Amino acid sequence: MIKIFTDYCQDNSLVFSLYDLNNDEVPELILAKSSKTSYGNYILIYDIFSYKNNSLVKLFNDLGHGTYGSDIVTLYEDNIIGLEYSNSNKDASVDYYKLNSECELDSIEHIHADNNYNDNSKSCFYYTYDINNKQEISYNEYVKIANKYKTIMSKINYISIDTTVSLNSIWKKYN
Repeated sequence: MIKIFTDYCQDNSLVFSLYDLNNDEVPELILAKSSKTSYGNYILIYDIFSYKNNSLVKLFNDLGHGTYGSDIVTLYEDNIIGLEYSNSNKDASVDYYKLNSECELDSIEHIHADNNYNDNSKSCFYYTYDINNKQEISYNEYVKIANKYKTIMSKINYISIDTTVSLNSIWKKYN
């Protein structure tokens, strides 16, 4: 897994944080890439691990960070994790999860946008608790759902890491 990170982080921008996302007094290990942009520092989360039964538990399988099919993880107040993904420049989805005290992700809700950039009136927005049973909503309802979650991304402090160390040693060293 570290090999994957080093492929993306040739400039030694791999960072981590230990931050208690579910208020169980055991911090989760967050692995990310830090980038400086004209807008400020940007954190792209690659993985999140929790610690359960003396082992690291990966919260998401197969987070994609390529040019197509990329995933963006955002951390919110109240143990909420948002996973935004897109397969093109015309559609986007966000799944919202709550990290419970058992280090498992409970699905809360899902929003999806099928954008029509030539005629915005033909764009469609959807909401669902169940991804197989979606209902169409207005753009304003879509934005209202997206804006009800308050991010904690700027509250988390990250530390640069040496990519030759193991994940368990990072967790043990700083916990």
